[in-house]
Amino acid sequence: MKRKISGAALVFSFLFLLPLTTYAKQKTDMRPDYVDLNLFIGMEQLDSADWSPNDRMSKIGADITFVPSYFLADLVASLFYSTDSGTKDGLDMKTTLLEGQLGLKKNYVIDAYPEITPSLSGGLALVTYTNDFESATDGSGTGIGVFAGAGVVYTYNEKVNLGVDLRCSYVPVFDGDEYVNAGGITGGLLLGYRWSSGW
Repeated sequence: MKRKISGAALVFSFLFLLPLTTYAKQKTDMRPDYVDLNLFIGMEQLDSADWSPNDRMSKIGADITFVPSYFLADLVASLFYSTDSGTKDGLDMKTTLLEGQLGLKKNYVIDAYPEITPSLSGGLALVTYTNDFESATDGSGTGIGVFAGAGVVYTYNEKVNLGVDLRCSYVPVFDGDEYVNAGGITGGLLLGYRWSSGW
């Protein structure tokens, strides 16, 4: 059943991204090229039924967005590391997630406030998880799914980025007994730099 949900999520992701590419094509000649590189720090909430007691994770990562005027849409790639520790069945337990995301982003231009950039994004997500009970590894796995996100960035002096980012993802992984969702709801702050270029 969960594999069917995953397939439906992939179709939804494609339909979500299709209008983004169409709109971006209409405005490619109206903006300069630039690259945003942002660091992320925040939290991720997983499904407590699948991941308790480690369902509320600290999360750090990096996010890079390519904005080439000759392409149909902006490209976004992200890498995240999440971790949480707790006690389960009397044993210390640590859960870690390593997540990579690749997709498309729509940056909105506000004429009256060009330094403020709201955005929508979506694409594919790959997650590897590990559960460690004290000195033994209890389980690990890898899955692929989808993500969708929204955020806003304030760019100071056309160089320094400060923003907020919210994403949700669905990534089914097999934990040895059944499929669980290694995706969740992520929120946090962005701090980075914008490189302008004319390639």
